[in-house]
Order: sequence, then C-alpha cells, then structure tokens
Amino acid sequence: VAFASLPTIIISGVDPQPVEPGKDVTLDVTLFNKLTQDTGDFAVELQTQNSIILKSSSRDLSRVNLCSGCKQENTYFLTVDSRTVSGNYTIYVKAHTGNLELREQVNIKVQGRPNVIFSAIP
Repeated sequence: VAFASLPTIIISGVDPQPVEPGKDVTLDVTLFNKLTQDTGDFAVELQTQNSIILKSSSRDLSRVNLCSGCKQENTYFLTVDSRTVSGNYTIYVKAHTGNLELREQVNIKVQGRPNVIFSAIP
C-alpha cells in the first residue's frame, strides 16, 4: 500500500488586487512538501465561482508527486466576468488524493468603476 500525503498550499500572490469586472487576474500558488518523505501522487484543482473564470494554468497539476523538501510553483490565469458586481469573492485551491483533501481559501476583491456620474450645478 502506497502512503500518500498532501503538501502545504501557499498563496504567493493575487494580482491585481482589487480587480475590475471584465479584467484579468493572476493567482500564484506554491505547493511545498515539508514532510520527510515523498507525497505520493496527488492532484490540484482550482474551485471558482461563476463570476471568476479560469482561463489557463502555467502547469498541469492533475498528477503531482513532490519529494521531501521540494516545491512546485504554479500560476493560474483568471478573468472576472464583466457583469460581476463589486465585492469579495472566495475561490479555493484544492489538493486531493484518495480520501485526503486540503483546501486553501483565496479572496479576490472585485471593485468596479461607476457607470453613472452625478454632478450638481449651482
């Protein structure tokens, strides 16, 4: 029986923060194996909401195995739907194998520019 464990998920950055509706945002993630043995095979997924859309990823993390003390970096390229209202949106980076699961929460702040500007004329 192979032993499997999951790495630590480190959110290295979200840029830009805040992001405007209709614009792109990047999410940098580092997976770090702080254990004294290999992790065994695991997969990493990004769980998003409808308003935050995954465009691409710098690496395929559908099957990863990290040696002791090793790390794997990845950048997710996302876009915010142009109809998204201003607010905080939560997405998750999820590592899983067998019945083990680890999720790290990421908050993305969306801030739109007003479409209507009011002015008072004396």
